[in-house]
Amino acid sequence: MVYGFARQSEGYTEIQSVPEAGTSVSVFLPRQQSAQLPEDVIEQERSIPSTQRGGSVLLVEDEPTVRSVVANVLQDMGYNVLQAHDGPTGRAILETDVELDLLVTDVGLPGLNGRQLADLAQTRQSNLKVLFITGYAEHALMRSSFIGEGLELITKPFSIEAFARQVTALVNGPRRICAET
Repeated sequence: MVYGFARQSEGYTEIQSVPEAGTSVSVFLPRQQSAQLPEDVIEQERSIPSTQRGGSVLLVEDEPTVRSVVANVLQDMGYNVLQAHDGPTGRAILETDVELDLLVTDVGLPGLNGRQLADLAQTRQSNLKVLFITGYAEHALMRSSFIGEGLELITKPFSIEAFARQVTALVNGPRRICAET
């Protein structure tokens, strides 16, 4: 019952059990927007830049908590956020006629990795900018071979401010111009 509630609420549970010591059940739920926030969190949110033009972002992240936080930040920045929990779901969204300003994707995704998803997205929309999210330091070390024009990488864990700055810099940076043949 607890697991079902957590999944329905887009959260998750952790169960830890030690023989002869007991069991601990933790339930993690996404933040509710209308909840009263502590002053330090309110101050942190004030520092998130707001975009003037809005736009649409596809967010593909398999970790529910990260996806929820990143989606909230993007919405606070003025973006319409489409969300997917894995590569195939992200691909299905990309195969619609939706025009995107940005793709934010985890590198390691079930079914289709973030780089494959970005390549597919850019075949459909050649000037699409992409921000990769990774928790693996080796991806950051491979940055020069992994990242090209209009592509950026941020390594977990990251602060909300760092993420927002990177999104703003990427979106406001020069657009790639591709010659039509």
